Amino acid sequence: MQRLLYHVKWGADQVRGALRWQVAERLGDAGGVLVVDDTGF
Repeated sequence: MQRLLYHVKWGADQVRGALRWQVAERLGDAGGVLVVDDTGF
């Protein structure tokens, strides 16, 4: 796992596109809104 995370070259655009597609497929809805908030307590 460490080799995969630290030594393999990742194409940021490809990874971002794949993640976007997976999120849209699993959570997407025509009237939906995704809100990401990184604030804590």
